[in-house]
Amino acid sequence: MADDEKLSPAESMRSCCKFHWRGKLTVLVPLITLPILIFGFRNNRPELKCIYLIVNMAIFWITECVPLYITSLFPIIFLPLFGILSSETTCSLFFTNALVMFVGGLILALAIEYSNLHHRIALGTILLVGCSPRRDVKSSSIVFLAVVILFALPTQYTFFKYCCGSAPFTGRAMDACLSWTFIHNNMPWGLCFLIGGGFALAEGSKVSGMAKMLGQSMAFIESTPRDVVIGVTIVIAIACTTFSSNMAVCNILTPVFCEMALAVKIHPLLLTLPSTLAMSFAYLLPVSTPPNAIVCGYANIKTKYMAVAGILPTLLGIVLLWINAVTWGAVIFPDTKDFPDWANEARLF
Repeated sequence: MADDEKLSPAESMRSCCKFHWRGKLTVLVPLITLPILIFGFRNNRPELKCIYLIVNMAIFWITECVPLYITSLFPIIFLPLFGILSSETTCSLFFTNALVMFVGGLILALAIEYSNLHHRIALGTILLVGCSPRRDVKSSSIVFLAVVILFALPTQYTFFKYCCGSAPFTGRAMDACLSWTFIHNNMPWGLCFLIGGGFALAEGSKVSGMAKMLGQSMAFIESTPRDVVIGVTIVIAIACTTFSSNMAVCNILTPVFCEMALAVKIHPLLLTLPSTLAMSFAYLLPVSTPPNAIVCGYANIKTKYMAVAGILPTLLGIVLLWINAVTWGAVIFPDTKDFPDWANEARLF
């Protein structure tokens, strides 16, 4: 390159940061947050080790300096390395019953799209199934039984005539109701890693004691008005589920909020019900809720754009949940105005 075409040091630095910022971020972020990990090892504080992992994964998820789904695999490496969970336990959390049901549901949705069935039975399904929660499927085995049947059944009803020996017989193979090639090409497999990583982080938070530390840190709200405490639990729930699966965070925070309710003498339902609903109102990251992951995966939305677009809906969700909890909550659940006797007995023990 000629001397007059050489870049100045400042321009070279800008160019390097512009095209290589991801590589620099993957090195700088762990180094900047390294004191948390060092303090955790020196004082044998596994909860701080877990915080170090969560902070790094959150930054990597937001900036996408490492591919989103690769970041979701960090718990497999670091939870066993930090001595929080065994490798077997961590890996099993990437294939839980809830995750298998989620994958099976996506495959069934793709099957409907593959057969063009959604144009014919959308209204009929609503009329037949309705909106009753008692009709929800809670077993992954049932979901995948339906998937296997779809791979086995042919697309033409004349197949059953051939099975009975009735002519005429077809001279070619029949297509199944579902094609593996279609599933392989259209299934967002990375979502399994994304949601599984959330479950692993949640379990690591519980085992390491990070969840307990969070509950103990809220002891200062004992003298705070009840409505403010409800708002605090809603904000904590949304903040925690932003970086982990809402289903997993619910399993962690619900016991924490129950203990908090006993400590401040508030009916446990006032803290657990609004916070549980709030865990589905986090719109900032794909890992927050399965719908977020589906939208991000299918629409190829960058995480930073989702984070910016999700700020206003998340804030509105916090406000609406809090208003409903302190107004309609008292109307629908009038017994929550008083601290129940059973909770008082549990508090004494």
